[in-house]
Amino acid sequence: MIFSVGFLIFFSGKKYITTPRLGIVKFKPKRKAEKKMIMLIFLIIFIITLIIYTFTVINLLDFEEVFLPIVFGLFFTAPISLLAYIFRLYRLYIYAVMGGICFFISEFSYLKVYSPNIGFLSFIAVGSGVIGVGLVLLVRFLRKYPKVKMVIV
Repeated sequence: MIFSVGFLIFFSGKKYITTPRLGIVKFKPKRKAEKKMIMLIFLIIFIITLIIYTFTVINLLDFEEVFLPIVFGLFFTAPISLLAYIFRLYRLYIYAVMGGICFFISEFSYLKVYSPNIGFLSFIAVGSGVIGVGLVLLVRFLRKYPKVKMVIV
C-alpha cells in the first residue's frame, strides 16, 4: 500500500512538475544498458537478502545475533551507494548510510530488546529528514524553473 502511494507521488510529480518545466528526455542505448545493469544488480542484492532472511526465519542459517542486522544494513547501503556513485548524487551516500543504520537498529533492537518500536522511530527520524531535504529541493527547483506557458504564434 505504501509503495503505491510513493509511486503515485513520483509519477504525478514527474507528469505535473518536472515534464512541463524540463521536457522529456530520450536516453541513448548506452544509458539504457547501464540502467538494465543497475536493475540486475539491485535484483541480485534483493534476492540474496531475501534468501538470507528466509533461511534465518526457518532456522536453516544460524547467525550470531549481531551479524543479521549488519547484513540487512549493508544490503540497504550497498545499492543506494551504487546509485549515488552512478548518478553522482552525493547526498544519496548520506541517505544510504542513514538507511543502513536504521535497518541495523531495527533488527538489532528487535533481537536484543524485543521491541520493534526503537527501529520504527529511527525510520521515522531518517524519513522525516529525507522528506525535509526533498521539500527544500522541490521548492528550489520550482523557483529555478517556473512553469512556462506555451504561446502559439
